[in-house]
Amino acid sequence: MIVTEGRTLVESSEPGEKPERRRYPRGEITDTTIRLHTVVDAEILDISRAGALFKCDYRLAVGDRVQIRTLLAGQPFVAWVSVRWTRRDRTSGGAGALRVGTTFVSLDENAARTIRSLVKS
Repeated sequence: MIVTEGRTLVESSEPGEKPERRRYPRGEITDTTIRLHTVVDAEILDISRAGALFKCDYRLAVGDRVQIRTLLAGQPFVAWVSVRWTRRDRTSGGAGALRVGTTFVSLDENAARTIRSLVKS
């Protein structure tokens, strides 16, 4: 092992292999997946106590879970929804725009109160 400028260089036992130049040793991980979060701009078209309809250019699949974070009626609004259906949006000029119908899977009391203030009984 060779140490230089705070980096550990591991000499290879295999001829022709380059020495490891990473600062910290790595361990191999198998059979493990991770979830990456993506931020996508979307337009909420309507909302009810059961769910929301929005439009976006990001392709979602039925069953996907999405977190909505926005301001509604001047109040912070955060809710988890499940995608129930998607359709191409024929009203916009954007070729990739989709309408996405969702149902709420997690809604705190503040979010529920905001929805009640927006929805006519």
